[in-house]
Amino acid sequence: MPVPAALARDTIFECVFEMRFGDGGHPGVADLLPGIVFGKLPGRFTNVVPLPLGQLPKMARDQNPQLRYMPTAGLEGPQNRMMFGEHAVAVSFVKPYAGWTKVKPVILECMNLVLDSMLTGTPERYALKYVNLLREGSSEFDLDQTRVRIELGNFHQRDNGGMLIHAEIERNGCINVVDIATGTRITLPGSAEETGVMISVDTVRPSEQADPRVELPQVLEILHETEKEIFFGLLTESTLQKLGPRYDAKY
Repeated sequence: MPVPAALARDTIFECVFEMRFGDGGHPGVADLLPGIVFGKLPGRFTNVVPLPLGQLPKMARDQNPQLRYMPTAGLEGPQNRMMFGEHAVAVSFVKPYAGWTKVKPVILECMNLVLDSMLTGTPERYALKYVNLLREGSSEFDLDQTRVRIELGNFHQRDNGGMLIHAEIERNGCINVVDIATGTRITLPGSAEETGVMISVDTVRPSEQADPRVELPQVLEILHETEKEIFFGLLTESTLQKLGPRYDAKY
């Protein structure tokens, strides 16, 4: 079946693209890149965002492998956010989602500036993550909106009991990390709280060690199409119809 290009009732709360790097970058890359990007894109970002990890001394961060790819500095604009670490750079888009035809050029613009700086190591992997909130069920705990079925032996789960599901799916040369949580509450700045079933799909693909400026546009399309296959493959047909699938390529 064809995969929709978009939904009339959009479920996306956040889209994040991340590029991770190996060793060999400038030791001050996380401190230098925000200023470079801010100077090159003054209309896209308006504020420097202090991140808690940035207050931790670099020596302490280097001693903890779990912090290797965590951001220490950020930039914030009216439509998106960019985060910088010693070994990773990410750009984030929150609700209302503008659509892939508008998001992809921004990702390329931001990441090409990073690559042009020559401050980072060689790209190791790319990842595109979408966080969706489903609200088409009888409640925020209703998994019947999805094609996910969980059986706990002969036991019955409480109707309003929360559930967390984590799985990894291989498809199109990508690893898709799927997280599903019922009873999720999400609040964005300036918006009312929304509740529902959260489906997060983080689609990851290793770099082929080619010229990143050449491979990145192609990789973005692979990541995006793969993520859509996984997400829409988790929805029931009735849920999909309620959301209003659109198949026009302009989205």
